[in-house]
Amino acid sequence: MADVQREAEDERRAKDEATEQMSGVERRVTSISEELEDVRGELESADRARKAADAKLNEAQEQITDLTSSVNSLTNAKRKLENDVVALQVLRAISVM
Repeated sequence: MADVQREAEDERRAKDEATEQMSGVERRVTSISEELEDVRGELESADRARKAADAKLNEAQEQITDLTSSVNSLTNAKRKLENDVVALQVLRAISVM
């Protein structure tokens, strides 16, 4: 009878330990699940920020292209005006002679 009681007590202890371990595993699963959701949220936020940064980069690149084109046009216009001034100075010098 003592052996049966000892076995029953051992089984109860084993069951209690297994229940405690299972509770610990469930808490860990819950914790990991919450952490996973946090990381997913951060990933989504980072992805939105990356897309916004890409859009700003594209806009800045378009502005650079537009400004480069404007600078080139203005440089060409300046060069033409300088050539016109030189041509007028030559004509003036010839007419003064």
